[in-house]
Amino acid sequence: MTVIRSKKISSRLGIKIGTLYQHLAEIRKRMSYNSSVKALSSCSNTVCQQAVFSDMGFTPRGKEVFLLILEGLSNRQIAAQLSITPSGVKRHREKMLLRNGCSSMMELVAKYIRLCELHNGSNHETLFPR
Repeated sequence: MTVIRSKKISSRLGIKIGTLYQHLAEIRKRMSYNSSVKALSSCSNTVCQQAVFSDMGFTPRGKEVFLLILEGLSNRQIAAQLSITPSGVKRHREKMLLRNGCSSMMELVAKYIRLCELHNGSNHETLFPR
């Protein structure tokens, strides 16, 4: 199932799947991340967040959950920090994925980065050179 999601992400970014894996591994290695989601999110620019969150249909609580996901926190950690239940966090994640037509958080983060780049007038070549 991960391969299918990775294929979707690589095709949306316009790169080969092997290239995607190489870049993610290199980002994780250089930045000492153990999470691909955190590695991807570290490359985004925070200036465009509000516009992109609006485009992606995030609720105010959804924004909070997503930002904590970008930090690499688990559902339990997010729940504790926001004083909600882990199942509440899970529902927020499911709604975010559904609203954006994504099948994984990694795909949602890739979409978020792409929208940030479009908003800033750049492209994915800077993040994922071919």
